Order: sequence, then structure tokens, then C-alpha cells
Amino acid sequence: MDKLIYIPLAIGIFGGAYLGYWSSKALVLRLSKGSHPSRLVLWCAAIGALLAALPSIVLAFIIGANFGGTLGDAARFSPALRAAAVPSGIAFGITVVLGGGLAIGVVVGALMGRLIAYVMRKLAPTTSGTL
Repeated sequence: MDKLIYIPLAIGIFGGAYLGYWSSKALVLRLSKGSHPSRLVLWCAAIGALLAALPSIVLAFIIGANFGGTLGDAARFSPALRAAAVPSGIAFGITVVLGGGLAIGVVVGALMGRLIAYVMRKLAPTTSGTL
């Protein structure tokens, strides 16, 4: 029975990863189409997600556990409801916090990639043919 805690943790992690991907996909694709090396923006967005992953996971576990405990305390008069409220709260809290943290990391990474692409374009030597 103690091993059942891994189910809401897995649901929260995979749900958070999907939420972060789903919420930032359209913006990253729009940012990458406007820049010259569009792969640069996509790579920087992926790096931003990787850099934001660990702090987001730690924060998601802390907030998810607190949210699950709060829901469990709210359902203290019904043992059956409490048994369902705690894992549901943990999964929901992890999903929301992890998804938001990953989405922020992806968007910040994409904006940094867009800035790098802009600077590369401005500093590139022009071949105008006149001296």
C-alpha cells in the first residue's frame, strides 16, 4: 500500500511535462519562424526547459505534497474521501507547478535564442560589393 504514492507522482510528472509542452509550443514555433537560424531558437528553448526542470521538480514536489495534505485535511471526516483526496491533490499540484515552471523555462530559452539570432544577424559582415 505504501508503494501507491508513486502513481500520483508519475501522473504529476508526466502531466506537468505535457502541460509545459502544450502551453509553450505555439509561442516557441512563432518565435522560431521570425528568426533566421530557426533551429537556434528551438535548441535554446529545449536548453531552457532542461535548466528549469530541476528547480521546477523540487518546487512541484514541495507544493504538490502541501496541496495534497491540505486536501486530505479538508476531507478529514470521510476516510474514503481522504484516501482519494491526498493522491489527487499531490498529482494536481505537481502537474500545475511543474508545467508552469517548464513553460517559463521554454519561453525564456526561446526568447534568449531569438536575441542571440538577432545579435548574430546584426554582427554578421555584409557583402554589399562596395568598399
